[in-house]
Amino acid sequence: MDYITDEVRVFGRELSLEEKKSQQKEFSKIEFSDIRRFENFPENLILPFSQNQITIEFGTDELVRPNLMEYRYILEGYNKTWSPVINNNIATFGNISEGDYEFKVIARYTGPSTDEGKEWSEEAVYKFSVLPPLYRTWWAYLIYLIIFSVVIRR
Repeated sequence: MDYITDEVRVFGRELSLEEKKSQQKEFSKIEFSDIRRFENFPENLILPFSQNQITIEFGTDELVRPNLMEYRYILEGYNKTWSPVINNNIATFGNISEGDYEFKVIARYTGPSTDEGKEWSEEAVYKFSVLPPLYRTWWAYLIYLIIFSVVIRR
């Protein structure tokens, strides 16, 4: 039943059996070890190079006035500097090269506060990896070396 709720949230409707199979085939090479129960994101995510884009939605426990939150983020290995201060809680990255990445986000409350509410939070960190394309894997280089050796010997 949770799957139907997710389908309606993401697609606005329940998917047909054919559409579900198509989605399963398209995303079948994405790997992860587990989904955290209350945080709802995959642990040890590994993306194939053909799907080297990711959108990360983040937030805080400020439920009453989420519009008074500001965020900064960085995807280490992709960005060189932190993002400008933003009010929305979504970051999208595309055309990500193969490698290991760490997404870091910090937040601060900008509304009225009796204590030090204007300070940046500790970093929340999410790690994931993107696999190389097939032609840049170690075994592909081994094949290239063998072919090169055969051509040179002739």
